[in-house]
Amino acid sequence: MMLVGGQDEAVAAWAAEQLGVQFVQPLSAIGVLDARGDLVGASVFNDYYRGGNIEWTYAGARSLGPDMLRELARYCFVQLEVSRVTAKTRRSNKLVRRLLPKAGFTFEMTQKRYFGPTRDDDALVFALFREDAGKWLRSK
Repeated sequence: MMLVGGQDEAVAAWAAEQLGVQFVQPLSAIGVLDARGDLVGASVFNDYYRGGNIEWTYAGARSLGPDMLRELARYCFVQLEVSRVTAKTRRSNKLVRRLLPKAGFTFEMTQKRYFGPTRDDDALVFALFREDAGKWLRSK
């Protein structure tokens, strides 16, 4: 897998289509390409406050592995200098609900019916703090 930057709008549009959501500018996005050069994953970062929080949305969860997490953590904590990354996922997304805690994210709260009218549409909110991302920032 390879990361691609500099194509924020195209990558964010792909992620929005995959997730059935809309993203509002300003944002930045990083795409994940497979060996054939096809877009298979996308990180969209928005609601960014220098030194504070950034909202992270990821589409293509099956393309998200340890190498990708390390690069995304470095981007957020080293390049953007935030102190936390916030991620939300649908209650029904069991894959991401298992993946985020393994990556050091801590469950914070539930936002009822955030994505729609049913319980499965609740948003589960997770946070990753700089001090908890140490293994992603140190490992190579």
